[in-house]
Amino acid sequence: MLHLEVVPTKIGLGLRIREVKANLLLGATGLVLAVGFGVAIFFHYSVRGPIRQLSSTMEDAANGNLSALVDIRSGEFGWLAATYNRMMRRLKQSVDENRTLLEQIKTFNIELRGKVEDATAELAAKNTQLEGANERLLTQQRRLTTLEKLATLGEIATIIAHELGTPLNAISGHLQLLLADNVSDPNVLSRLRVIDGQVDRLTGIVRGVLKAMRVPPPRYNPIDVRRVIRDVVDVFSPTADKRKISVHLRLEESLPLLQADSDQLQQVFMNLFSNAIDAMKAGGVLTVTAKFATAEEAGDLGEGGGCVRIAVSDTGGGMDEETARHAFEPFYTTRNVESDVGASIGMGLGLSICRQIIKNHYGEIAVHSEQGKGTEFTFLIPVNPPSLRAVAPTK
Repeated sequence: MLHLEVVPTKIGLGLRIREVKANLLLGATGLVLAVGFGVAIFFHYSVRGPIRQLSSTMEDAANGNLSALVDIRSGEFGWLAATYNRMMRRLKQSVDENRTLLEQIKTFNIELRGKVEDATAELAAKNTQLEGANERLLTQQRRLTTLEKLATLGEIATIIAHELGTPLNAISGHLQLLLADNVSDPNVLSRLRVIDGQVDRLTGIVRGVLKAMRVPPPRYNPIDVRRVIRDVVDVFSPTADKRKISVHLRLEESLPLLQADSDQLQQVFMNLFSNAIDAMKAGGVLTVTAKFATAEEAGDLGEGGGCVRIAVSDTGGGMDEETARHAFEPFYTTRNVESDVGASIGMGLGLSICRQIIKNHYGEIAVHSEQGKGTEFTFLIPVNPPSLRAVAPTK
């Protein structure tokens, strides 16, 4: 053990001890103040400043500025700042991705809303078209029913007229012979004349009934046959889609206007389209062709302006030769069920009416069919019918 003792008197400090103590105390106080000031400065720049910067940056981030980062590069606060900056970058990236996703969703919703509105408008337009087509179909069905009734009555009236005409002609012949003889009894002569007058009256009634029961003559107006065809196709489109039937239109653009009855031609197409659709119960192709007929095709019908050739063909089961031969005869039919597109189907008058209408337009209609290969109806209509050419004024 070493014991060291300082004796002030022996080192010459005996009288200055108080002064030394005061100086030591003053120096210690100054040293403490200097150290405290240094520590304060250190804490101000090394702790309080970074904390304030970090706090300010975090407040900016809380207010929505995710791009604000802390610029501290050394010490523990530098590590903390780097960690915070990484967190903010990831958070900003996530927010940007979410914002981008929200913008994409917003754009998608706008596009979807537009598509829904377009689809709704298109559906409304199609519903309007369908309502119009159904209304036109109902109107055509009524007209077709009227024509079929007239045709039926006309055929019945023709039979009755034939059955009545033969005996009436015989009676009239015998009356003429009796009147030619010199009948001496005036009463007998008067009665013969009464009978002869009544026979003439009956003959006139029969002729009037026949005239009234025929298909009415066409009312000629300039018409675009392509428009007539498209209108009838629109009427049958829902049924064709339901039956999986494709409709192909091959309509020559340079076709002239026809002098024809639009309503009656619509009835022709209604009948032909109805027959074609009924023949393709498992689907198929309905083709309508309209073109200006060549001179060879038109023949005598092409005089005075040419002729339009229209063909309606299907890919159904077709007809045998016997059926095709009788196709235009009244009351001849191979169908005994009602169709989806017609009201009076199975009477065997549709094609007969078609032939009568085409005939009234000074045209011709023909059918070509093979079993298993479909059927094609072809008809020719003069652009200017002879009846109109006959009354045209001369120059």
